[in-house]
Amino acid sequence: MTRVFLVRHAQAEGNLFRRSHGQFDSLLLPDGYRQIAALEERFADIHIDACYSSDLFRTKATAAAVHRPKGLELMLRPKLREIHMGIWEDATWGRLREENRESHIGFIECRADWQVPGSETFFQLRTRMAEAIEEIVAAHPNQTVAVFSHGMAIRNYLAHLKGYSPETLQEIPHGDNTSVSLITFGNGTADIEYHADASHLTPEISTFARQSWWRSEKGLPADLNFSFRPYTGADRAFVEAAHEDAWQNIYGLPCPNLAAFVDDTVAGATLSDYGVRIATLEGKVVGLVQLSPESGMEDGYAHLSFAYLLPEYRHKGYGCQLLGETMSLARKMGRNTLRLYCSKENAVAQAFYKKFEFSTIGQVMHAGHRLDEMVLPISTKNSGCK
Repeated sequence: MTRVFLVRHAQAEGNLFRRSHGQFDSLLLPDGYRQIAALEERFADIHIDACYSSDLFRTKATAAAVHRPKGLELMLRPKLREIHMGIWEDATWGRLREENRESHIGFIECRADWQVPGSETFFQLRTRMAEAIEEIVAAHPNQTVAVFSHGMAIRNYLAHLKGYSPETLQEIPHGDNTSVSLITFGNGTADIEYHADASHLTPEISTFARQSWWRSEKGLPADLNFSFRPYTGADRAFVEAAHEDAWQNIYGLPCPNLAAFVDDTVAGATLSDYGVRIATLEGKVVGLVQLSPESGMEDGYAHLSFAYLLPEYRHKGYGCQLLGETMSLARKMGRNTLRLYCSKENAVAQAFYKKFEFSTIGQVMHAGHRLDEMVLPISTKNSGCK
């Protein structure tokens, strides 16, 4: 008998930023590393003979919970990757739902005929997952193996074992980040001992504890997923109100240089397609992010000049979607680090950026106020597997 622990990766950008990261090679987030620590403790007394992972960063980093403490080689298998999302890669779920609601629902409901340009089908996904697992089991008779893969890939493989069609995949629950399934193989059979167990996670570090989409009927989203579009001239009034509100929030006074701030935002939108993105929710403008495209070009960093979210959407976990869009834009500009200046008096923003592990590297004075210069690596090449 061969036992296979099938483990989903830890919390990555797409999970929290609400982006379609199939085979997009995203980073883990701080809670993801806490989940890995909990996973390592779970496996501390479990004997493992071999460890496999997809070759994407988020699974390789998660697999460190098992292969490093046990001194095992990590063997990479591209067949264990998540479904390829084609032209949907790195798009926000909000944008996909706005632009093509029917296709978005088709993906959520795992319809057999779902496909977008460049993507895999669900049948292609389960076929390669089945091949990968069969090869691993054949290589380790009567041993125990840990295999690290992705949410949709794992669900489709388990559906394959149960003989389900893609449309009945909804009968297999979603698994939280680092959730574990156990399958035993022997005498030509495969038995699922348990699926998506996340008992090693506390509510403080569980991804699902703070989201509701996975509980919704037919998996349709209950959480708010933003879309982002370029700035247009019609947005100028919103930009002006945003700068005024932000300054009042931080300093309790009218913005002294409002026209200059607004002009800077408009200029940023004119300089580059990546300069300004307007956040929308079902067509309603709810926020914006502004990058300074010309800053940091030689040093490989992108400068976040301004980020804003309407008051009614703050303190509800949605601000991170602005950060996700900023990181996506910075990568498209070819930058590997994100930089910004944050007022010492802006306690909410300070806490937010520190939560996502921005480091303070210096201080500057601007308009009579002290600002922290903060940085965040945004490339898998300069992050490494912690």
